[in-house]
Amino acid sequence: MGLEILDASQRTENPLAVEDAVLAFGRSLAIPQGTPGHQLLAFAGVIDPDDIATMSQMIAQDCESRGTEAPG
Repeated sequence: MGLEILDASQRTENPLAVEDAVLAFGRSLAIPQGTPGHQLLAFAGVIDPDDIATMSQMIAQDCESRGTEAPG
């Protein structure tokens, strides 16, 4: 069983299916994804430090503004 959505009858008739789905999801979170850092070293120093500072400030501002919004 993968991470497919379980309908109400599957949740009540087969609680082990729900447990299996939750365990599979949890295991998928533990699998490293992305590019290993040593492969990114070739890009070190390519972006101007001032540009990095500007991007960091904009990200921080956006994160702060999104933290105050109601979900939905």
